[in-house]
Amino acid sequence: MKNKKKIAGIITTLAMMPAMAFAQGPSVQSRVHLSSWTGTAINISGTSFTLNAANGGTYTVDASAAKTHRRFGAAMQVADIQPGDSVVVRGLANGSSIKAELIRDTSLQARNGVFSGKVTALNGASFTLQTYGRGSETINTDSATVFKKNGQPAQLSDVMVGSQVRVSGVWDKTNNNVSAKFVNVVVRMARINVTGTLSSVSNTSLTVSGSNGTTYLVDASRARIVKLRGGKINLTDLASGDHLRIYGRHEVNSTNVTATFIRDLSK
Repeated sequence: MKNKKKIAGIITTLAMMPAMAFAQGPSVQSRVHLSSWTGTAINISGTSFTLNAANGGTYTVDASAAKTHRRFGAAMQVADIQPGDSVVVRGLANGSSIKAELIRDTSLQARNGVFSGKVTALNGASFTLQTYGRGSETINTDSATVFKKNGQPAQLSDVMVGSQVRVSGVWDKTNNNVSAKFVNVVVRMARINVTGTLSSVSNTSLTVSGSNGTTYLVDASRARIVKLRGGKINLTDLASGDHLRIYGRHEVNSTNVTATFIRDLSK
């Protein structure tokens, strides 16, 4: 009987050992948990950044394996996160370190990312746009940005102070900037009637000293050219010193003219 009681006691002790071991303190695994944090991203470096969380804590976020999304769900990269952006981070925490599984940057928006306004300053590959409705925004461009001028291919140099432009891209509402995908310079065209003296001819371009004292660069590639009394002539028939009357269109506040009709008053 005594042996049976001794054996039963040993069995009971062995059964209690896992519970006793657990009661001694949390395991390493119990200190790592999946959770979510909201806060502000700062000190961004490569695939990591510091999160000033809304709960008052400060965490180092490893985003190397995280899925990253903008506010409305469009994909992005960690490099798109800007200092000061509002973010939501979901991942595994171990002390003050977070191994992120998912990051959503709620400052970066994909919708309503179209801005129109006037250019007020240029700074390298960026320019400042005084927008209609959203105040002043910094427009950042890069090698992937597509430039148009009235719908035709253009480049960054076509953007000037005073230009009216329409920009679409990813808006960072926290930092008031746009990573531009498309920039369209909107130029108002006006009819023009110029009389002046032909200074030079280069291929299909004419340099004309206007009677008003302004020098015009005239694109004559599509112009109909006639003599004083109406006989048609060719571009090669024009000579320096000829007195011309030019009809066409030009950009407002520009001396570049696209001619539709040219009359050589000297012939």
